[in-house]
Formats: sequence, C-alpha cells, structure tokens
Amino acid sequence: MSGDAMNDSDTEDRCTRLLALINASWTTQAIHAACALNLPDLLGAGTSTLAALAEATGCHAASLNRLLRALVTLDLCTERNDAEFELSPSGELLREGATPSLRAWALLSGGVHWGRWGELAESVRTGTSHRLRHGGQDGFDHLQADPADKQKAQRDVVDRAHLP
Repeated sequence: MSGDAMNDSDTEDRCTRLLALINASWTTQAIHAACALNLPDLLGAGTSTLAALAEATGCHAASLNRLLRALVTLDLCTERNDAEFELSPSGELLREGATPSLRAWALLSGGVHWGRWGELAESVRTGTSHRLRHGGQDGFDHLQADPADKQKAQRDVVDRAHLP
C-alpha cells in the first residue's frame, strides 16, 4: 500500500475500525473478570472504595485498580474521586438478578467459550468442532458434565429473553 493510500481518511477510518475489532478481546476478558469478581454487585450495593473492593474480592489492590479503570473506559463504572468507583447504567446490566442482565453471557463468553473461539482456525481447517476435537459432543450435552456452566447457560437463556 502506498504512503498516499495510508493518508486518506477512508483508509484511516478502516484501520481504526479494524484495530478496534482486533483489540476487542481485552474487553470481553475485562467484563468477564468484573463479573467473576462480583464487582457489578459490590458496586451496585454501595461498595465503592478501592480498598473496600480489594478486601471484598480478595484481590491485589493495584491490579484491581487497573481492572476498574479499564471498566471506566468501557463505561461500565465511573471513578468519582481518586480510587472511588460507582456502577454506571451499562454496568447495571451485569448485576446478578438485574432485568435485563447480561452477567451470565459475560461469564460464559469470557470463560468456557473463550478457549473454543481461540481454536476457530483449527475448526475451519479440519471441519471438526472444538468439542469433538476435545472428546465431547456437539450440541448441549457437554453441559451435563459441568453443572456450573449448565447453570450459567440456563441463566443466560432466561436473562436474554428479557432483553428489549
């Protein structure tokens, strides 16, 4: 691609959009981590200081602060004062029992589904699904072997039925 082509605004826009898509993996993992650590519920219940959140979650405070600031960039929480956080309206959708809630989907997407999508090229190359390559079956039978994932999947179906 010539230098002139890289300078045109259409190419810059395409590069920006593509970079956002390529870099989107961290957002799934940040949201998954927030839900796995129960941050939306803690923030929604009023726990707001970094110290209190670190104690409630058993997390390393500096690492938790980096996660919370990442969540701020995703508009899932806001930082009111230095190291004092509040759940945003978008973050409310990640609370347990919220209607609607996307918490179960976030836990599944960043958890069990994450490794499967990571092997997409191999599935396309071989024509064999991740589950079959790893000794399972296609469909939903795999959920019988993992009660926690089965519960998340069932919760996700119920929660997403309430989406507008």
